[in-house]
Amino acid sequence: MATPQHKTNPFVPKPKIKEEPVHEELTNHTVTHEEHTKPYKLVYPVPVPNYNTLYDGLRSKQGWRYISEASAQGTVTTVAGSSVLVPVTMTQTPNWRLEQWPGGTQLFLVVRMFSVGPQTASFATQGEISVLYLDWSANVTPLGIIPNNGFYTNGFDTILPAAITDPGLAALGQLSFTLNAGATVGNYSWQLGFSAAYLLPALHGYSLEKWDDHIHNLD
Repeated sequence: MATPQHKTNPFVPKPKIKEEPVHEELTNHTVTHEEHTKPYKLVYPVPVPNYNTLYDGLRSKQGWRYISEASAQGTVTTVAGSSVLVPVTMTQTPNWRLEQWPGGTQLFLVVRMFSVGPQTASFATQGEISVLYLDWSANVTPLGIIPNNGFYTNGFDTILPAAITDPGLAALGQLSFTLNAGATVGNYSWQLGFSAAYLLPALHGYSLEKWDDHIHNLD
């Protein structure tokens, strides 16, 4: 086979390469499910907030909802159409153990129980008593509206918003008893039960999770 002249003689130009014609044919091809392009799942981090945690004196998570570790009690004599304030003082001097939690900077008091009952034998006129708890920071917590001639006991999980920083705090505010006008006055005994919720702040405000992991955690 002879060698082309453009390879041996530099004065002979190299011939242009001819393209082969393209023959296209239109078809009605049905695309199956297997031939579709598979979607690409984008994986990106999602910021998830880290919340503070509340523990009780037994180092149990959320245990403050199930125990009553401090109490106060006293008596009150109502006045029709007027409010009577009585001090709320711990029955025993508390020992709030703030130092047992490394990094725990706040302690919140939780109202767990309130009970009241009449010492008076009978009442000529029935009425109602509105009872409010005013804590040491003047925050008001309603405890109930009770009949003046009956006994009342109720459980609570109410966290008081004012943090305790004094481990020996014993004076916890006042109770307000308001008897409606025209009702018979009487003498009453009352009790309050408390637990302590120790706040452990989260070390980081947010943590990054993959979207799939975040959705799995929500489920």
